[in-house]
Amino acid sequence: VHYNIAKKLVDEKNVDDAVLFYKESVRLEPEYEHALNNLGNLLKTQKKFAESENLLRKATEINPKFAAAFMNLGIVEQAQGNFYQAEKDYLKALALRNNYPDCQFNLGNLY
Repeated sequence: VHYNIAKKLVDEKNVDDAVLFYKESVRLEPEYEHALNNLGNLLKTQKKFAESENLLRKATEINPKFAAAFMNLGIVEQAQGNFYQAEKDYLKALALRNNYPDCQFNLGNLY
C-alpha cells in the first residue's frame, strides 16, 4: 500500500511525501527491490548520493538481474565521480538488457 501511495505522490510531484511513503514501504518490507530502487532514485534527485547508492546497491544484491537498478546505481556513481564503477554498473545493466537506450545514453555521456 505504501509503495503505491508513494508512486502516486511522485506522479503528483509531491516528492517529499513520496520519500516518506517509500521509506515506510522499505521499513515494512526491507527486501522490496522496486521500493529500494524508486526511493534511491528520489534521493538521487535530492543529491543524497550516499543514501541513494546504499539503497540501489541493496536492490541489485537482492535481485542481481535488476537492470534498471544497475543503471540507476551507475548514475549515482557517476554523480559522485566514481567513473570506473559507474561504467561497470552501466555495462552490467546492458548485459542484462540488450536494448536499453537510456542506459546506452548514460554510458555515452560517461565516455
